[in-house]
Amino acid sequence: MTFVWCAYYFAPYKLAFDIKITTFNWTILNKETCSQQRQPLLLIIIRSSPDRWDRRKAIRATWGDPCTYDRLRVRYMFLIGTYAGWNKMRVNQLLQLESNLYGDIAQYDYADGYARLPLKQIAAFTIATKYCSNFPFVFMTDEDFFVHIPNLVSYIEQINTDEYATFIGGYVYNDSSPVRQRLNRYYVPAEVYPNGSYPWFTAGGATLLTTQLIGRLLEELPKLPMRLHLEDVTTGIVLEKLRVKPRNIEKICILWGSCQDIPLELRIAVHGYETTADLKRDWNKLKLPSTC
Repeated sequence: MTFVWCAYYFAPYKLAFDIKITTFNWTILNKETCSQQRQPLLLIIIRSSPDRWDRRKAIRATWGDPCTYDRLRVRYMFLIGTYAGWNKMRVNQLLQLESNLYGDIAQYDYADGYARLPLKQIAAFTIATKYCSNFPFVFMTDEDFFVHIPNLVSYIEQINTDEYATFIGGYVYNDSSPVRQRLNRYYVPAEVYPNGSYPWFTAGGATLLTTQLIGRLLEELPKLPMRLHLEDVTTGIVLEKLRVKPRNIEKICILWGSCQDIPLELRIAVHGYETTADLKRDWNKLKLPSTC
């Protein structure tokens, strides 16, 4: 039984969805989230697991607190697939109650999971272009990140409007190769991706891009011939086709020790918050001004 579980976990490429899926049925979606924002600037989409109420609660109480970001013309939503566990009916019911209370959840009708991250990526892109196209920028992140929204907004305000058609930035991998070891979650066999190296791509957990570029990505994603489970690499492949090079944002911290010389108050996003206590600890260090 244990061996079967390991084989499932370390071979997510076998579970890759059909990337040609471009339409979604939304089981939960507040379509007014974006239309209510005056002078919109930034939509933050937080990829979350259905049963991680603790992390969503911690984000709402820290860097996602409206008292901190509301004046900055920012909105956020948690993007979640459907729960496929044994108690899926109960979990999905609780998600509906959570949405009724906070109004910040978008749930689509495909099962959540690591191997389906490209599907979650397309769901996020669909929200950005179909329901939130009034926001010129989108920041894609995960529930184990800390995001300094004022610093992120300050960075956006320095981007020239003539860059909007091609802007994408984050922690850039510019020398990455496919993993060919089978017992690795990043394993990609040569028959799926034969090239010896990947194009430049940004780490999927912290990517800033324009809604204008997202529209172009959505047009090209269904045309890809492969079924790759690595959503950030998949985006990089499309970017190369569009002749768009992602920009490295130094204050986005993905790898351990990558921002040791940058104080917390100057960082834009930080990865690796395994507990809600760690997130709250760093939030309390910042003491950002409240508008409430």
